[in-house]
Amino acid sequence: MSNENHMKQIIEIFVNTMPSHITLEALEAGTMDLTDEMDSFDYQVKDILELDENDETSIANTKSIILGIIETVKSDTQVDRSDLLVYLLELLCERLDDL
Repeated sequence: MSNENHMKQIIEIFVNTMPSHITLEALEAGTMDLTDEMDSFDYQVKDILELDENDETSIANTKSIILGIIETVKSDTQVDRSDLLVYLLELLCERLDDL
C-alpha cells in the first residue's frame, strides 16, 4: 500500500478516534483524559501498517512510513487539526523506539 493510502487511512482513524472538539492545546492542558482515544489511535495505526512488534525490520519500516506521513501532513494545509495529528504520530514514533 502506498504512503498516500496509508495517510488517508490514518486521517480516517484520527477523525474517528479523536472527537472534533479536541485540539492539541486541549490535549496539552491535560484537562481531559484521552488515554483510551490515544491507545485506540495507536493500535489502529499499527494495525493498518501491519506492525510486527517483535520484528526490528517491521518496526523500522513502520517508523519510516509514519515519518513520511508526518512530513506530508505538515505541508498539507487541508488536514484539519494537523498539529494534533502530527503530535500523535510523533508520540507513536517515540513508542516504536522503545520496542
